[in-house]
Amino acid sequence: MNERVGRTAGPSAATRWRGWTQSLGVAFWAILLTGCSKTVHWEEEVPLNTGETIWVKRSVRYELGGDSGNPMDVAYRPDRVERLAFTWNQREYRYEGDAVLILLAISSKNQPVLVAPASWNDWDTRHQFACAKPHYVQFAPNNGEKEWSWSPATDPSLYGMKSNLMLQRPIHYKNLGPRYLASDRESLDRSIWVKSPHTRSIDANYVAERCKEEKR
Repeated sequence: MNERVGRTAGPSAATRWRGWTQSLGVAFWAILLTGCSKTVHWEEEVPLNTGETIWVKRSVRYELGGDSGNPMDVAYRPDRVERLAFTWNQREYRYEGDAVLILLAISSKNQPVLVAPASWNDWDTRHQFACAKPHYVQFAPNNGEKEWSWSPATDPSLYGMKSNLMLQRPIHYKNLGPRYLASDRESLDRSIWVKSPHTRSIDANYVAERCKEEKR
């Protein structure tokens, strides 16, 4: 008795074509995105708690890439690095790090300090920063003007101070030019302040959501 050996059906031509085009598309975007980045520079008018007003130079690097939820949604997205430079009391200072800065102030020790919400950019998690109240991280110059060390607590003298560093990024507001007045910041950051009031001023009672969950 003869037996007919059956053939296992392979992928159809349409399926093979679809897989090939998808692979080609991924390869195309990988080649396109390689080295695609740009850096935007701007200056901000920053009123200090001493009554002085200085200009702060800032920059952010944008890289062309897909969204985490949709890799095909390609756009320029900012990296996590904050870059800032300014001159005060005839000394030049520079900061480059991963904290989202909202305040530049002059401390009671007569030195500049920088303040950021500790939970933003997951700074607290990545730097093993404890759930302090208020949940901000404060930076002070360390061994010069280019290195900064952070403190486990915020100086109480900073409580209530209004933020003076812009949170919005200028790539979305090209019509304003490379310099931003304090009034521009007030207008551009207002929507962020509504959603996150602790970025409008240093709130002595601010507790991050992560810290609230840990206490439950």
